Amino acid sequence: MSLRIIINGKECTSPIVKYGLAVAVLIGAIAISALIVFVLLPIIGVSIAATLGLVIVIAVGIFAAAVALTLGSAILSVLMVFVDYLADRFSGRR
Repeated sequence: MSLRIIINGKECTSPIVKYGLAVAVLIGAIAISALIVFVLLPIIGVSIAATLGLVIVIAVGIFAAAVALTLGSAILSVLMVFVDYLADRFSGRR
């Protein structure tokens, strides 16, 4: 193993320390990879899913509002014509 470990300007020559540090570095790399894969990526995925859900809810709300305004204006115009007809029909003016 051609691993050079230099601590405070001195090279570490003990094979046990070299293997121990190599194992510690591997465990650290695995821990960081696990943190990224199992913690950060799901959080990013949840935020993306929440954003998409919010976009879908807003789009459905806008569509429902447009339909409600269209139908409401049509119903209101029919009612206004009917009320105007009743006002002309039953008012005392002729």
